[in-house]
Amino acid sequence: MAKTNQTQNPFNMFDADGVMSNDAMRKNMDRFMSMAGNMSELSREGFQACAESARATAKGAQEVNSKTIAYMQDAMSQSVEASKTVAGAKSMQEAVELQANFAKSALDAYMTQMSSMASLMADTMREATQPLNTHAGQMVEKFQAAK
Repeated sequence: MAKTNQTQNPFNMFDADGVMSNDAMRKNMDRFMSMAGNMSELSREGFQACAESARATAKGAQEVNSKTIAYMQDAMSQSVEASKTVAGAKSMQEAVELQANFAKSALDAYMTQMSSMASLMADTMREATQPLNTHAGQMVEKFQAAK
């Protein structure tokens, strides 16, 4: 029986005697080094995507923090003003009306603030996940191309 070299299929790298040819070994080593280089590049790109995501998250958190502090300061000053106004009421009826008006305006301001915060957080999430989504898509493309 004649010996045949079956190097066309990467899983059939051995001849009939179980010996790998130099050519098959070289080709497989080249493929391995190419894949290792690709994996290194993907890792670097993944790290960059994570860093971009972290920067976007930190920026969003800073913005949420500054808007929350500004809202709290404004709410406190309005509360102090309302307290002074209620304290200066000439009758119990007037005090109750002033307090009701303040409560309504405070609730409206709170709802507006929460709507603004929800929008800001959604924008932050979108910005933070965009680099990760892009990288994941690139990885899928590279893995499919390597098949």
